[in-house]
Amino acid sequence: MIAEAPGTILQMLYLRQRIRKNGWKSFYEIGCGKGIFSKQFLSLGLSGKAIDLNNRACDRAMIENTSFVEKGQYTVEYGDFSNQEITEKYDVVFSCMVIEHIPNESRTDFMLKCKDLLSKNGRITCLVPSSMKHWGVEDDIAGHILRFERSDVYALAEELNMKVAHIAGLTYPVSNWLFRLSNAIVSKNEKDMLDKSQQERTVYTGSREVQFKTDFPLWTGFLLNPIVLFPLHLFQKLFRKNENSMVLYFELEK
Repeated sequence: MIAEAPGTILQMLYLRQRIRKNGWKSFYEIGCGKGIFSKQFLSLGLSGKAIDLNNRACDRAMIENTSFVEKGQYTVEYGDFSNQEITEKYDVVFSCMVIEHIPNESRTDFMLKCKDLLSKNGRITCLVPSSMKHWGVEDDIAGHILRFERSDVYALAEELNMKVAHIAGLTYPVSNWLFRLSNAIVSKNEKDMLDKSQQERTVYTGSREVQFKTDFPLWTGFLLNPIVLFPLHLFQKLFRKNENSMVLYFELEK
């Protein structure tokens, strides 16, 4: 058992708020990683499916959400979303830290495929790294193409003939406080990934395990939990328009 990173907890708290507000019933998650964001949807009563390029990540997502798998509420598939034939429609097509890995010339096609999966009033919902001035070694190691600015989100929506229904900067100022320390931990533990291809680095991110970066010892859960961090959740909402936010949450609608 591990505790989640503080920034991840803040992102999950915001997502849960949006799930409740939107009243979604079904979801499809692209790049589910270890399944912790899928769990936010499932624990609030949604049913859904997920996919990941990393086979180990798929196994971890299934284990993380075993009770929902057993109830037939959740399934995970190993593969490339871009190559899948999907006929079902979903209220929300969600991805967390995915589309920043996709080359510019392919991103629009990827997002159009997401759009095709939406139910009548469905939304594409994404969490992405933001603020290019905060580019760091983690972006290189993870195989990122860019960090999104708000203008990038609006430009993407226009390309898709969609509207930005909601946008907010998250994790400010926690991620900013920890920025240098985070880069130091990543550089120390994952610098060998810089020798890999962009695709290999992208696949790797699905099952990263870096102590005090992606995974925290269980004992830290006394401090790193939704209850203790709730005041910081309120703080990030207060500063959701801050241009220095290092994570962007956005929803696109038809």
